[in-house]
Amino acid sequence: MDTTGLTSGVNKCVDLFQWAGSAISSDMKEQRFQNNLFDLQRDLQCLSDTLPAMYSLINRAEWTSHNVDVVRQLPNIKDAVYDVEDILDELRWYNHKVIVESNASQLSFTDFYNSFNKVNIIRERLKTNSELIEKMGLVEVTFRFDKTSRPETSSFPNETKIFGRDMALKKVMRLLGVPTRSSNCSKRKREINADNASASILPSDQINESRLQDLPVLPIFGMGGVGKTTLAQHISSHPKVKSHFDTIIWICVSNDFDEKRLTKEAIESITEMRQFLIVLDDMWDDALNGTGACWKRFCSALKNVLRGSIMMVTTRSKRVANFVQTMEPIRLEGLDKGVFWNFFKLCAFGSESSHDPDLELIGRKIVSKLKGSPLAAKTLGRMSRSDLSTSHWNNILDSELWELEQDSTEIVPALRLSYMYLPFHLKRCFSFCAVYPKDKEFEKGSLAEIWAAEGFVKRLGVIPVQDIGCQYFNELLNRSFFQKVQASDEQGLGCRFIKNMKQLRGHLEIRNVDKLRKDHLAEAELKNKGYLDKLTLEWSACASQSGDNENGIEVLRHPGVKSLVLEEYPGVSLPSWFQPESLSGLTSASFSWCRELEIPTVPIDINSSSMGFSSLTDLILQRCSSLSSLEQLLDPAYLPVIKKIAIMHCRNLISVPTEKFEEFRCIEIFKVGGCGKINSQSLVARSLKKLQLGTQDMYWSNDCGNLSAANIQCCSLTCFSLSCKRLTSIQLQMWNLPALQELRISYCHSLTSIGQPGQVFTNLTSLSLSDCEELSTIDGLLEEEYQHAIKSITINNCDELSTMTLHRRRFGGFSSLENLNVSRCHDINWGGFVLPSSLQSHLWSSTLSSLEELEIWDCPELVSVGGADDISEIPNVLIEACKKLRGIKQPVRRGSFLKSKK
Repeated sequence: MDTTGLTSGVNKCVDLFQWAGSAISSDMKEQRFQNNLFDLQRDLQCLSDTLPAMYSLINRAEWTSHNVDVVRQLPNIKDAVYDVEDILDELRWYNHKVIVESNASQLSFTDFYNSFNKVNIIRERLKTNSELIEKMGLVEVTFRFDKTSRPETSSFPNETKIFGRDMALKKVMRLLGVPTRSSNCSKRKREINADNASASILPSDQINESRLQDLPVLPIFGMGGVGKTTLAQHISSHPKVKSHFDTIIWICVSNDFDEKRLTKEAIESITEMRQFLIVLDDMWDDALNGTGACWKRFCSALKNVLRGSIMMVTTRSKRVANFVQTMEPIRLEGLDKGVFWNFFKLCAFGSESSHDPDLELIGRKIVSKLKGSPLAAKTLGRMSRSDLSTSHWNNILDSELWELEQDSTEIVPALRLSYMYLPFHLKRCFSFCAVYPKDKEFEKGSLAEIWAAEGFVKRLGVIPVQDIGCQYFNELLNRSFFQKVQASDEQGLGCRFIKNMKQLRGHLEIRNVDKLRKDHLAEAELKNKGYLDKLTLEWSACASQSGDNENGIEVLRHPGVKSLVLEEYPGVSLPSWFQPESLSGLTSASFSWCRELEIPTVPIDINSSSMGFSSLTDLILQRCSSLSSLEQLLDPAYLPVIKKIAIMHCRNLISVPTEKFEEFRCIEIFKVGGCGKINSQSLVARSLKKLQLGTQDMYWSNDCGNLSAANIQCCSLTCFSLSCKRLTSIQLQMWNLPALQELRISYCHSLTSIGQPGQVFTNLTSLSLSDCEELSTIDGLLEEEYQHAIKSITINNCDELSTMTLHRRRFGGFSSLENLNVSRCHDINWGGFVLPSSLQSHLWSSTLSSLEELEIWDCPELVSVGGADDISEIPNVLIEACKKLRGIKQPVRRGSFLKSKK
């Protein structure tokens, strides 16, 4: 269980407590708060450290839901934990506010401190409730289903008739190899097999032909209560199935996949040289523990079996079904409306007919709430049958499933099993969805962002948190906690509506393309919309290229479009119409969240007269996680007039032909970030003006592979932004940037050194360094030859930067400096400028006469910047939160900084 995102808040709130400490020290009247602040930090850390144990306790308690005392106490411990999470979340908010707002002391220390005056109360409540629930025997809890909530199954059907599964029954029997024609044929076939089996000597090749190396496996999966076990029981007891197989073995697995027990039960039931059907009912994810080692050991005992033998597995987990399958899994959905209503009537009235129109009206409303679940229909039907009065039926209709007596219904216990078996992080994510109304349709990407923001998503290396959240969504989908929304005729009305709108202009956006049938999409007749400039096609987060929508994008061709946007497109390759001759006027193309996309375009026929996309100037590729190479797409002949290329968070991208960029005659902007596998040795682009390597993002992966250390030759480049958390050093001699004016280096968390430049940046006017916590010196960026052009220097959150080694002679070269900002550099001291104290007083007024803005804050080791008179001529000044600073009373705010004071 991962709780890093939730429990590391106090350790990461250094800035907040440093600010709080300085706020106290700046006001002698609040010295009494110093000890209270220490106690608060200690108590918050204690709560944070306790959380993982509380999560484990809640998880154990949920597995003992058959214990009434535990059930009563569980909400109390959950409420206490939620209060702890809320208060830690508020702490992180205050810390973020201090970091983001340069004018940190806008916060009132008293208000901040009073926000946490309930910490002791929450801590005591958490301790009391946890001790109470611990005393209820949770120490020896084993994560297995209680037999009262999950009784063992057998091959004997509980229902004499099966509803709505005729097609599934026939399909399964066909896949099992059971003949559906005359039983005589089946008997004769079995007699022949038996004769062959009883022969004492057979040629070895005949024996091999009659045996299978591996036992075929047919999985049946679906949500709890949908009828998987019932279907398997009816198959096992079907006369033709019993006639076809010599032995039928039924094993109830449940959540205790003990391969030794299962192997023993299977082997003891199998007669030598006989065809058999083995049914593993109710298999759970524990069978896949150890990368499936348990399952593989079980299967290893069932090798070299007689041809025609087979295994059938029922499971709620699509993951299990996909892992064990040797045949395409069968998914059971809810029953169709008509069949479902007949089944409910049988359960409620004892027959498939009803004689009370009032009850039938109420019954149909009840059925509409049950989503086709046979188990729900059976249990609620029987509850309704106990009292055939309209008042009783209305009570059932108006009640939620979980409000019904659990002794009378099997629904909640059956569905609760699926919830109990979820990993803790998925429980949190799914439980969070309860804040939304029933029947809410979720978009995967949006919900994943919310989960990440709530701290429910575990970080895994460089993988973006939102991508991990999407994986969580897929896991819940595979476990049937979510269901895909099916397309309906109503959803096609929009396409029909725009069919005759031939004068349609501007921007057209079609959402949920995957929920529209191909014939509906064709009715839009986009090819006839000659005045349409921009087309956005968006698929739902769970989209796949299958069913009625397969290749539906092929009918959405619009030859006159100038801007094309595809979001969440599920295809591996783009449509056949994405060709220069089909989109001759295309100027902008954007592909976002196209996770399956591997080939970004269809190759140009080298024998044709095509000149590539002759109008395309902007190309954006974002979060296309299957994309590995852009060699074909980023070809100068294919994109002759491209001006802007942005490639963001394509985490598996390796090949980007940056060495060919010199042939792009018009390129001006190149952005790449979150692509940690890129392997490029050089970037040469004569016309490039703006370069961004990495993303200025403290949460998402910002790497750009070895491109950040590549040989960069861009003679027209004026703006360069570099952000790469894995970059350890910058070799300036690898850069040839004679026109560079702005240099920004940020979020390079591992950067320790910056080497000497090979060519002086004579035109550099702006230098910004931020969030480079390991950087100790910036001497390589402060060459005397280009100091005279610099107008702005910003240094923020560089904790290890202790000196700037600026001698008075060198520092005096900043004759054009207008803005100097140094903040959150906790080790920097003004002595690093190597200025005698007698010279400090003349520095600001004479040497830096152009300085318009001076901002220095949260530099606790800074000792002196001269006296108040020495900085009196600087129009805009902010100096605060510098504990050791002498000669100036803090805070100092003047000019533009007064405007931000509340």
